[in-house]
Amino acid sequence: MEWEKQSEILLNRVPFFVRKMVRRKVEEYAVSVGAQTVTQEHVHAAKQKGRPVGPAVDPNDRFSVIRRIENIPADQESIPMYAVEACQADGIDCPMSVAEGHRLTEQIHQILEKSGLTDFITNSVSGPLLPHHRFKVSISSCPNSCSQAQIKDVGIIAQLKPKLNNGECSQCGQCVEACREGAIALQDEDPGICLDAGQCVYCGVCIRACPTDALDEEEGCGYALYLGGRLGRRPRLGEKAADLLSTRQLLAVFERIVSFYTTHAQPGERFSHVVERLGLQDVAAGIELPFRP
Repeated sequence: MEWEKQSEILLNRVPFFVRKMVRRKVEEYAVSVGAQTVTQEHVHAAKQKGRPVGPAVDPNDRFSVIRRIENIPADQESIPMYAVEACQADGIDCPMSVAEGHRLTEQIHQILEKSGLTDFITNSVSGPLLPHHRFKVSISSCPNSCSQAQIKDVGIIAQLKPKLNNGECSQCGQCVEACREGAIALQDEDPGICLDAGQCVYCGVCIRACPTDALDEEEGCGYALYLGGRLGRRPRLGEKAADLLSTRQLLAVFERIVSFYTTHAQPGERFSHVVERLGLQDVAAGIELPFRP
């Protein structure tokens, strides 16, 4: 269902862990009043209606808690034990976006659907299955990471590496002004710009700011990979495992991540705990990362 820009902005203010449920509730309300597009008035009206009570907890249904929290019907037998979240850059034409996240999200979903991960987690966990048992993936279309990739089991952040072109710099300084990281300085020698790779976060802002094409994309978009993040009782930020992976490299590595998890996890253990227990170096070796920071 289509959402107006202002209604999407309101939705993005909702905490990420209930955003999917809120989206569904607002759309249900909009449909009930005969609308085909969600407006901000629908968002406000749905909020006033309040959250309906979900199905009662059934002690014989291991998914019962998840059903209640997410209002999933009792007759829906298959409930994925993974979650893939992407930022809203595609839907709002975000000026910071350096990559389209929709296609990559679909590809990650396809890998997870074929992996048997839901069965693995269901059989690994004893007792009721809860939302925190899910294998969580976040995809962000720029290094601002609005989808909070650093607190997921696997975080994917799009990057755009700048390339310096000799003889094109006019010394206007617009790239220096645009860079929030202090990673760019002007210099007298060709190419006229000095780039500090250690400070650069590959956001691509300098490329868009340059009026003379002195700065250009180097080999298009790439992806940073973070592993082992989580919230909960003992929060942990994910560790950066790689920079500037191509889409092909990233998808191949992701398949190996899922396989590594199902092979090395102890009963009931989340992937973030596997990374914490074994250490990033051993995990990176086990998933055969092509690049490491």
